[in-house]
Amino acid sequence: MSRRRSSPHPRKLTKEQIARRERAKTVGKWTLLLLGTYEAFLVLVHRRQTRRDAFNAALNKKRETGKPLLVVGDPDGSFVSRLLGRDFDCSDLCIDVKGCPACSNMQAGNTFDLLSRLHDNSYVVFVDSGHLESVKSGDDYLAQLQRVSGGDFFVAHREPWSVGAFSPFMKRRVLTAPPITPYVEWRNLPWGGQPHGLQHTGPAQLPGKVAGLHWQRWN
Repeated sequence: MSRRRSSPHPRKLTKEQIARRERAKTVGKWTLLLLGTYEAFLVLVHRRQTRRDAFNAALNKKRETGKPLLVVGDPDGSFVSRLLGRDFDCSDLCIDVKGCPACSNMQAGNTFDLLSRLHDNSYVVFVDSGHLESVKSGDDYLAQLQRVSGGDFFVAHREPWSVGAFSPFMKRRVLTAPPITPYVEWRNLPWGGQPHGLQHTGPAQLPGKVAGLHWQRWN
């Protein structure tokens, strides 16, 4: 049985096929341009304002309660902050895995371990974006935030539909958190090593008591 020989010359595309390819390329270019513009807006404008709003809420709570303010995340740790300036400051204590070099009172190391050494209801806590999203266990980390803050914590999380929220370094997408809502809600990412589904916690009923947390999961 003889095999059919392939033509040494590729078949020429029709004018309609060429036009279709050009349209597809144009649509692809505009799609990438719009996505890039959208992501740049989130990173350079929206996320910076989210940080400022959450940090200002933490400052107001500090004045209201008289507790010192703990910052989780180096205020100079991102390229945007180094380029355009800070969105929050060092406050009374700054903790970060790499430390906060420009802060006079700071601790470097695993932030979960550093939080676990602090007393119950001892700080108002501000958490910079990317921390709650990337820790190994969101449940355990949130319990430490609740314990240390007595419920007075504020999170500047990444936008759940941004490209950065789906980074391989992230384990969950935070959908909402204080100060926007009195509860925290996130969805675990498939590669995060945690049960897939929506995670929801209501506010603690007793200051500094982890028992005040309640959890629900919708798969």
